[in-house]
Amino acid sequence: MIETEEKYIYESPDGGETVYRRPFGSNSWDQKELVSVSDKKREEMENERLWFKWMQILRASHTDPHLKELLEQAEVYHALKNSPYDRYLTACGRLLPQTWIRYPRTEVSKNNQKEIK
Repeated sequence: MIETEEKYIYESPDGGETVYRRPFGSNSWDQKELVSVSDKKREEMENERLWFKWMQILRASHTDPHLKELLEQAEVYHALKNSPYDRYLTACGRLLPQTWIRYPRTEVSKNNQKEIK
């Protein structure tokens, strides 16, 4: 019995970031197989997947009060973690609740001087 090795056509729609193969003579998209993905493209695909997942979570939070509360807590944590007062807030090794902290609000007036309220 003679076995013939199947021949493939390799294609990349994005200049080499992703490489697909399909059997020689086939034009069907269904028969294309992903062979290679660059690290850059893999990271891009993962970011898109995460973005889509977070959009689903955000939409679900409109009808799920527990999920909405968790997202609000995550938002507060992110805001505090990235604030200039981070060292002060985490001095004891843990983040302080938002209700314990009062920051002065600043606004820029018409003559570009900051006013503290």
